[in-house]
Amino acid sequence: MQKIIQITLCCALSATLAACGGDGPTVDPNAAKRVIYTSSGDCANGELLEVEKCEIAIDDAIERHNTDSTAYSSLRKCELAEGDGRCERTVDEYRIRLFAFLVTASEPPTGEPLYPPKEKDQAGFITSGGVPILEEKLEVAFSNSAVATYERFNKEAEELRKMKRR
Repeated sequence: MQKIIQITLCCALSATLAACGGDGPTVDPNAAKRVIYTSSGDCANGELLEVEKCEIAIDDAIERHNTDSTAYSSLRKCELAEGDGRCERTVDEYRIRLFAFLVTASEPPTGEPLYPPKEKDQAGFITSGGVPILEEKLEVAFSNSAVATYERFNKEAEELRKMKRR
């Protein structure tokens, strides 16, 4: 009987210590909230920021996109580099298509451009540096519109792959 009690106490102590361990995610309560939106209206509806601050963050992301994304002279060159269905035409060139914005509710608010994922069926986006931001990792909140956007892209990308196989 005493052996059973020792084992039970040992298991309980192990579980308690594991709960205190450093393997789980830690959240800084002072860290700025980050949410993925698809437009300033989507951001304003999210109630994280006021409309004016949403516009500041999204303008920041668009400026970064215009400054940092590579420009290509043709759709073919863009899709060879960026992937099928991931490019759009601007006035006189092609660039990777801007899909969403990572908005950080800081002072001032900031925005980062987000792009369609390169991997098949990824539930999320990638940054300009190629870092995936996936919904399943719970690092960042996704608006309903952002979820619908990556789901729609994955569906369209699958249809493009099927057409190319024919």
